[in-house]
Amino acid sequence: MGETELSLDDLRLLSLLEQKKSLSVLSQIYRRDKSVISRRLKELAEKSQTVEKLQHRWHPTELGRKLTKLYLDFESRRDQILGQKTALHLVASRLFVSSFLAPRIE
Repeated sequence: MGETELSLDDLRLLSLLEQKKSLSVLSQIYRRDKSVISRRLKELAEKSQTVEKLQHRWHPTELGRKLTKLYLDFESRRDQILGQKTALHLVASRLFVSSFLAPRIE
C-alpha cells in the first residue's frame, strides 16, 4: 500500500473544514477565492481518503475526522509546551561569564 504524506497545512485545512463546514468561511480565513480552496480540497481528496464531496459540499471522511482530532490534540499540546515558562540558572565564575558568555549573548 502506498504512503500518503499530509503536511501540517493539509491537516489545518482539514480541521478547519470540519469546524467551519463552509467554503466561504475557509476562503475568508485563507484569504483565497472559494475556487482555490475547493481545488486544495480536491487535491487532498485525490492524495488521501480524508475528504469527500457529497451533494456539492466537501466533508471530512471518518479518517479525516480521526486525523482532525489528532491534529487538534497536537496543537493543544504544542501550545502547552511552548507556553511554559522556563528558567535557566547558570552557575559560573565571574571571569567565565564576563569573558566568555557575555560577549556571545545577543
